[in-house]
Formats: sequence, structure tokens, C-alpha cells
Amino acid sequence: MVHAEEHIFCCMQYLVVYTLLFWLSVQFEELCRAFRENVPVGRHVRHFRMYADCFVASEAVTWFHRQLQNTTIQFFVTVPSR
Repeated sequence: MVHAEEHIFCCMQYLVVYTLLFWLSVQFEELCRAFRENVPVGRHVRHFRMYADCFVASEAVTWFHRQLQNTTIQFFVTVPSR
């Protein structure tokens, strides 16, 4: 009987891991979509060259950081405790 209980516990661990991986992939896709929609794109000058249809990296990093903080908080709020 001990082996059956260990097997069930092991299967539940895999289920939790796969569910978490699926959730993370969905969140990553949503994050990428939101990035494309919300980060401002325009003309920028760097080293006397004009670049069209691009974004400033520091703005993108700041935006990603804010979004990841919000996503992490939402994840911990939605995961039920034992």
C-alpha cells in the first residue's frame, strides 16, 4: 500500500508542475502580446543615426518589470492554499 500512496503523491506533484508550466506559458504569451500593444514605438536618434519603428530599451525593461510584478502578485493570489 505504501507504494501506491507514493505513486499517487508523485503523480500529483507532476500534475502541479505541468499545470504551473502551462500557466507560465499562457502568461508569457499574454505578456508578449501586451508588450507589442503597449510599448511605444517611434523614431529614435542614437549616435547621429535615425532609427524608425523602434522602442527605447530602458522603457521596455521598466514596462516588463512592472508587468512581471503584477503577474507574480496575481499568481500568488489565485493559487489556492492547502
